[in-house]
Amino acid sequence: MGVRGAAMGFLDSDSDEALVRKARDGDYGAFERLFERHRDLVYRFAYNMAGRRDDAEDLVQEAFVRAYQNLGRYRDEAKFTTWLLRIVSNLATDQGRMHNRRTALEKQEAGGGLDWMTVGNVQDPVADLESDRRAQI
Repeated sequence: MGVRGAAMGFLDSDSDEALVRKARDGDYGAFERLFERHRDLVYRFAYNMAGRRDDAEDLVQEAFVRAYQNLGRYRDEAKFTTWLLRIVSNLATDQGRMHNRRTALEKQEAGGGLDWMTVGNVQDPVADLESDRRAQI
């Protein structure tokens, strides 16, 4: 093998796809290299989606955990970064939905929208009874 072939072999063993294969086979160091290589890209993408530093950091952490747990589902047809950023995008969408639900619930609570949870008139429990029941009392 010539110098160029040896260099190509070296580059190939350091490619994302090669590192994914190694990580699938249990080489945690290979996944650490993927993390080191792509964490800044993933953080920038997450920050653009979330708009807040702490939310972006949470997204990065969760994305890499999910990526590691699902390496078996990664198909070599797409670039690893494409797959990884899709995970971030899905997580950010889920995070946004949760935020919207939480905000809507907080608005309902503030506006008295949860009055249905109260169980009648605490001051005069007889007033909550039907008129024929009140007459009996």
